[in-house]
Amino acid sequence: MRSGKSEDGELRIKSPTATLSTAEAISAVNNSMVLSAYFDYPKNSLKPIAESIISASIKDPTYDLPILEEYLDTVLKSKKGYTKLFEACKEILHGRN
Repeated sequence: MRSGKSEDGELRIKSPTATLSTAEAISAVNNSMVLSAYFDYPKNSLKPIAESIISASIKDPTYDLPILEEYLDTVLKSKKGYTKLFEACKEILHGRN
């Protein structure tokens, strides 16, 4: 998302207002581990990492939320092996648990 292109460079997407620093990315992973350890998530659930990625990615909800949705729908949805993460992110964004 940071560069405005998909990883393979074939899709152009909008860039968010702010990008994740390395420290914020590490913090998102640590946060997901804490969520998994202290809250009642099923084993191997991707919701904690999805929640952490979403909360770290959205600085300005009005602008960044549609960009994240676009990224999920155009890039992550079609990535092999990312179906469960895509579904977890969409469930969180649309308030389904």
